[in-house]
Amino acid sequence: MTPTLPPAPAPAPKSNTNKTVLIIVLVVVGLFLFCIICSGVLAAIAIPNYIKFNSRAKQSECKATLKSLYLAQASYFAEKDDYGDTAEAVGFVTSGRTRYTYFGGPELIVAPTDPQASQVTEGQLPILAGEALPGVEGECPECHFTAACAANIDSDGTLDVWSVSTQPRTHNGQPVAAGELVHDVDDLEE
Repeated sequence: MTPTLPPAPAPAPKSNTNKTVLIIVLVVVGLFLFCIICSGVLAAIAIPNYIKFNSRAKQSECKATLKSLYLAQASYFAEKDDYGDTAEAVGFVTSGRTRYTYFGGPELIVAPTDPQASQVTEGQLPILAGEALPGVEGECPECHFTAACAANIDSDGTLDVWSVSTQPRTHNGQPVAAGELVHDVDDLEE
């Protein structure tokens, strides 16, 4: 008789480790791509908002400093029945790095101190609210003073311009009280 061979062993079950590793790699890569896409979407939303917020902070420098110039001139007028011709005469001093150019007449122009800011000339100013010009108009003590500040705060070619005056004015058909700031040109308007 011929010897019989023992039955062949049953084939070992196929291992699923290759499939499992492939699935894990695909899930990790998918999550990584999802994170990249989400961060791109968040950046697209956050960056313009940050730029606008930063520009509004720059505008607050102008508003505070312009109000300071107005108060310095009002104080000077209370003492002398006249307005000062220079920043030194009225005790107007800017502090820190300023981005705006300040106008209070031909002799009262204060340049920005921030090295990245460019100085604006009086010829670049638009017509201010009430068609006022920076400086003193009229014969004192029956005169009034107007000051303005201007800068290009978002590098788009449009100036951001604010003004204040010791006389009532109108802006866009609305009355503006003496001493109230007017946003003559908004550099951030879209």
